[in-house]
Amino acid sequence: MESVKLDLNSAFEMSKRAFEELYKNEKHLFENLNDEKVELCRKDVYYHTSFLIQAINLDSKPLFEDYTKWVFELFKSLGISFESYVISLNYILSVINDTFGEGIAKVARKFLNDSIEFYKNEEKVIQNSNPLQDYKEQYKKLLLQGDRRSASKLIDELISKGVGVKEIYTYIFRESLYDIGLLWQTGKINVAQEHFFTAATQMIMTQLYPYIFTHLKNGHTIVGACASGELHEIGIRMVCDLLEMDGYNTHFLGASTPAQGVADYAYFKKAEAILLSVTLSINLESLRKTIEVLRADDRLKGLKIIVGGRPFTLDPELYAKVGADYSTTNVEELKRIIEQ
Repeated sequence: MESVKLDLNSAFEMSKRAFEELYKNEKHLFENLNDEKVELCRKDVYYHTSFLIQAINLDSKPLFEDYTKWVFELFKSLGISFESYVISLNYILSVINDTFGEGIAKVARKFLNDSIEFYKNEEKVIQNSNPLQDYKEQYKKLLLQGDRRSASKLIDELISKGVGVKEIYTYIFRESLYDIGLLWQTGKINVAQEHFFTAATQMIMTQLYPYIFTHLKNGHTIVGACASGELHEIGIRMVCDLLEMDGYNTHFLGASTPAQGVADYAYFKKAEAILLSVTLSINLESLRKTIEVLRADDRLKGLKIIVGGRPFTLDPELYAKVGADYSTTNVEELKRIIEQ
């Protein structure tokens, strides 16, 4: 594909023009909507435009394929026709053509067509290999009922039965959080329930810290953080906890950490690797800029930059496109990378 770099800041103006044409020419899509829902449609067009530009800039079709799948599931749960998404994409494509010319529009058209075709042809066979599946479902049910105390007690009981902290993190916390994300995405739970589930899990994780922070250290110092603008922190926090259990000295800086702050802290702690996380692909540009800051800092020469999060599971080559050294979602592989 030809090299393309679009200004992500132009997404708002482009989406505004696309929506104006959509609203003017496709009256049937809006005839039963009140002003509030029309405004939501306007925001949807902005999101479609932003995710498309991000995917094009990074030459990553899997990012937009995943977004298209998400839109399909969300629209289905809301009773919205998927065809309305396809129609809006065509108006966005028209604006791209008018703004940047046929060459870039051709690239965008390829992304759009391939993402829709990908979803239509996608078939997945889901095999459940979770050895703690029943406990995960019980944990999930308790927190969805708002019963944090019983969920905490369940984790205590598993520890007393000899279930390891790593197994609880992997098979209960991580997998239940993934399930909750899907439930929110498809409209089966609301954002308040999703936030409560995440906050409660973070609190319950703290009760396991006596098992995490008592291990002998192996001399490796790691800094972990979310890119600026990225608020989903629990995944990388779990990775740092798992590394801590294996003797690594980890420093987790939290959500939406400014690039210079990451650089200064890594230098202060003489870290040998920085772990950076992004959950939403819309924050990949922020991640790329963070890595640029780290690369430009002479104090951090030789520092390993390792990235993770959902976008990197979709596109195995994405880490290089944002300037990182490595990407992995496997803690054992991550340890090998750090120590090599």
